[in-house]
Amino acid sequence: MRLVAALQAPASRNEGLEGRDADTARPGSLLPDADLAAHREEAEKSCGRAIDETEFSAYLMYPMYPKIFTEFVALQRKYGPVSVLPTPVFLWHEDR
Repeated sequence: MRLVAALQAPASRNEGLEGRDADTARPGSLLPDADLAAHREEAEKSCGRAIDETEFSAYLMYPMYPKIFTEFVALQRKYGPVSVLPTPVFLWHEDR
């Protein structure tokens, strides 16, 4: 048997579902609506100040890692606007 033949897509959408119906809903439609005002309030509370749209977007990108945003804000508080630094300087600087 050729490898290409083994990797072919199933003949129908229900193949391999063992008698269950295929879920045809768009995955995002199954999630509840997000309360962005509450998320912004939570983000601002976690960093202790008002945040701009860029910071809020960064906060929303890491829902599974909530400490990342607050650690980044603490880093900015200590060193200033680190987003202007080139990546190698930010990642491999010597902290003195």
